[in-house]
Amino acid sequence: MTPRFRAWAIGSFILTNLILAAFPISTQLKGSGNKDYPLWYDVGQWVLHGEDLYLRNADDPFPFLYPPFAAILLAIPSSLGKMGSVLVLVLLNAVSWYAAVRLSIRLVAGTERIHWTLWGWPSVVCLWGVYEMFFVGQPNLFLLALMLGGLVCLRENRGGWAGVLFALATAIKAFPIVVICYLLWRRYWLAAGSMVLGLIVFLVLVPAPIRGFERNLTDLQTWFEGMFLRHGDDGFSQRPEQALGWKNQSLLAVGHRFLRPVDADGDAVELGLPVRVNVLNLDFKQVTVVIAGIAALIGLAYLVAMPPMRRRTPDSDTAETAILISLMIIASPIAYTYYFVWLLYPVTLLIHHGMTGPDRTVRWVSWGTLTLTMLLLAIGTPNDRPHIIQAWGNAFWAIVVLVIGLTWLMRRTASRAASEGELVEGLRASP
Repeated sequence: MTPRFRAWAIGSFILTNLILAAFPISTQLKGSGNKDYPLWYDVGQWVLHGEDLYLRNADDPFPFLYPPFAAILLAIPSSLGKMGSVLVLVLLNAVSWYAAVRLSIRLVAGTERIHWTLWGWPSVVCLWGVYEMFFVGQPNLFLLALMLGGLVCLRENRGGWAGVLFALATAIKAFPIVVICYLLWRRYWLAAGSMVLGLIVFLVLVPAPIRGFERNLTDLQTWFEGMFLRHGDDGFSQRPEQALGWKNQSLLAVGHRFLRPVDADGDAVELGLPVRVNVLNLDFKQVTVVIAGIAALIGLAYLVAMPPMRRRTPDSDTAETAILISLMIIASPIAYTYYFVWLLYPVTLLIHHGMTGPDRTVRWVSWGTLTLTMLLLAIGTPNDRPHIIQAWGNAFWAIVVLVIGLTWLMRRTASRAASEGELVEGLRASP
């Protein structure tokens, strides 16, 4: 990267962050707050004043949906006032974005000479997701940086730190918990043990001095029961009216929309046509069993497709973890648009292979997978009503296409490099 290009890239990144930050900051200056920012401030104030986090009132018993540890963290920016809280969270998004880009490049291209496109194009392709992070105020970009940091630690045989980073992400927002299945399958014992220990520390020990040990355990129990054990015909978790709607692109939600006659667009009731896309008429329990079976088959297919130890390479490992990140999006019970900012890492990989792939087939598959994935995501962006395309799960199917393409690349790079003797350094002796 030339000095001129470096200066241009840094300037463009700073300018883009300033533009994105202007949305929540300007709204806060008007005194109204934007999306989730007011809630994060309120939650932090509840912690600072020793108030309840859950079951606050009958009309909205769960205004805060995350573990108690996340509330403890929110107390830090909340102590700076409403504008201070917004500024801290906006800055955190900017730093997380930079870290996610750097870590994605490190995983994909290592420390060798890096093609200039990797510094900008993945972010351009995923800019809609980054915008959502700044506009809504969600922590998913920060979680991505933590997950990628953990993957880098795994690559560099620092399993203890990897587990800590994975645990931190899970303690903030629970859905990254599924990474422990990967750690156990790949026998990253130190990382798995460190993650379990880290979860105990973050969820039980850290909040205890602030909330009290018994009160924190009660909060944990209330949160777990309200978020994971609440389900029924009207939906699941604490937002049943949204959980099965078109905004949710998870496997669980799309499965229910296809297998049960549920209304996928409650906002379209005024139009006189409830949106239903189901092809079967199963009941809630039957759908739950079917979706659990599909999820198990997807997980099994992923494990079977993984190259064995003797055939693993840096490139195949990168594709393998890109698949993991992609599957974690739709494995979450809730997968709104901003969850798909995690595609920054798989997109970086596809652009890298598209520009520097060893042969034409790899390059064409990479570009083709990226193009089809982005097209599927794009066709759901217009604010049409009713939201038929989104009800069909356009973003969910985009992940399916992405995973298929990445699986091909994983198998291809493992086979090619293994035949040339380019195995991952140290993998024979570890993890």
